[in-house]
Amino acid sequence: IGFADRLNLQLDRWKQGLASEAARAMASHAFDSLRLNELYAVCNPANLASAQVMQRLGMQDAGIQTWYGRSLVTYRIDAEGWRGLGRG
Repeated sequence: IGFADRLNLQLDRWKQGLASEAARAMASHAFDSLRLNELYAVCNPANLASAQVMQRLGMQDAGIQTWYGRSLVTYRIDAEGWRGLGRG
């Protein structure tokens, strides 16, 4: 799921935790409601703010991979890792 890189917030909404809050809700839904085993997120390598959102979720850097025809930084977390963070 390329969530963080696709969430376009107006500049006046940056640094308020909105992307992190939305990403936590999405991950919770993925693991708790949809019962997915793992979740992926991608961002442009230059987009450090998006990478930080994924890191705050407890996602691990899986390196540069090709998604949507582009080389993107890939992050992943599995359901066990998510629950190990005291979520779900």
